[in-house]
Amino acid sequence: MMGGLLYLTLRFSRLNPIIFSEIHVWTLEGDTIHTLSGHTSFVYTLSLLPSGDLVSGGEDRSVRVWKGAYIVECMSSKTLIMCLDGECAQVIVLPAISVWAVSTMPNGDIVAGTSDGVIRVFSEKEERWADLQTLKVWLFGILFVRQRL
Repeated sequence: MMGGLLYLTLRFSRLNPIIFSEIHVWTLEGDTIHTLSGHTSFVYTLSLLPSGDLVSGGEDRSVRVWKGAYIVECMSSKTLIMCLDGECAQVIVLPAISVWAVSTMPNGDIVAGTSDGVIRVFSEKEERWADLQTLKVWLFGILFVRQRL
C-alpha cells in the first residue's frame, strides 16, 4: 500500500495504439505505479466503487471491474491511500458497440451507458437481478452483436 495523492488517467498516444486500451495509476509526482491492461480497444470511462474497486468501460463493449482498495486517511490533508493489484475481477460484455459511461451507486451497483442508447444497471444482490426471460433476451443480444462482427 502506498501513501500520498494518486490519480487515474487514460493514456493516449498516436504512436502506439495499444496504449489506448490501458489505464494508468499515477502519483502526483508523475510516477506510474500501476498499469491496468485487459481492454482490447479504447477505454472511455472510469468510476470507483464504494469497495475501492475500479470500474472501466470502452470501445470493446465491455465493463471491467478491477480489484483495489482506497481509503481517505485524513480529510484535512486530503491524503489518499490506494492499492490496486491490477487484477481484472470481472468482465461484463454488453450487446452494444461501445460503453460510453460508467458510474457507481452508493449500494455498489454499476450503471453503464452504451452506444445503443440503453442505460443498464448491474448488481451483486440477487434480489435485484433480472428474471430468466429478460436474461435470455440479454444473451441473445450479445450473440447477435458478436455474429455481426
